[in-house]
Amino acid sequence: PKAALLSHSNFGSSHQPSAVKMRETLELLRAQAPWLEVDGEMHGDVALDGKARAKLMPRSTLAGNANLLVLPNIDAANISYNLLKTAAGGNIAIGPV
Repeated sequence: PKAALLSHSNFGSSHQPSAVKMRETLELLRAQAPWLEVDGEMHGDVALDGKARAKLMPRSTLAGNANLLVLPNIDAANISYNLLKTAAGGNIAIGPV
């Protein structure tokens, strides 16, 4: 998996609690599972567009497009899940996990 920790903040641009939570999550993941390809916190469009992320954050440890999106809370996760399911067409989605 190529995991992106999503937020309203892009790589430290906000100090709101939800952005800080995602940065702390990244620290925990890097300490406890350093083999995972994960980065954040980042906007959803930057997660899904590796070229845009490379321009914004050339030192990002996430290569290419994310294929696993981790959201800061259940509200954001449910909203995103339903938006992506609809945008993909056919009302078909994989997840949530």
